[in-house]
Amino acid sequence: MWSKRTPSPARSPPACRYWGVHLSNIWWQSLEDRSPHSSINHGNATLEPDGSVRLVVAHRDPGTPNWLNTGGRREGSVLVRWLLPEQQGIAVRPRTEVITIPHAGS
Repeated sequence: MWSKRTPSPARSPPACRYWGVHLSNIWWQSLEDRSPHSSINHGNATLEPDGSVRLVVAHRDPGTPNWLNTGGRREGSVLVRWLLPEQQGIAVRPRTEVITIPHAGS
């Protein structure tokens, strides 16, 4: 998935055994060396009260759990992958929503 990162997209993976979301640059190279917190998976994400996961892709820390840091980049790729979804044989797509993160103090 290609993403222009203004405003920030929120993503929720399907119920499955493993899932991971990774940010990369326009050449699909990982941002890990320059941007800590540019990937997340089922083992280190914070769940919402209803069991869902909200991931926030943003150029600055919004002060919420599950922030993925773009390292200041406004464009790049978002790799969403999962293993053994509970709904076998059915095409499962993460729900995507674009939100605007308010400025700190507003």
